[in-house]
Amino acid sequence: MYEAALTDRINWLRVRKAKPSVWLSEHENLLDQAFTYVRLSQSQASRGATQESMRSLDSAVAVCTQLQMKACTAEKLVDAVKFLDDRQRSRCKSSEDNGR
Repeated sequence: MYEAALTDRINWLRVRKAKPSVWLSEHENLLDQAFTYVRLSQSQASRGATQESMRSLDSAVAVCTQLQMKACTAEKLVDAVKFLDDRQRSRCKSSEDNGR
């Protein structure tokens, strides 16, 4: 269910990319796509789907390169997502679920 939601988000972001918006810039869209691919990759890896996980991580890097950032590596993307997710968890009350 979580992976399906991530896949739906990626598809939604692709459609939104074709329709520029003041609410979601192309840069934000691509970054969101890359981070969502990383989360998808992590979920796939956790259930042992290594090849799927690698493909998703490769997709994250491919999307990231469209941002023309200097360092679009899988390792840096995974680190960024980990940082963001850890920060989100630290802001949740101990009794709250962080959505995962």
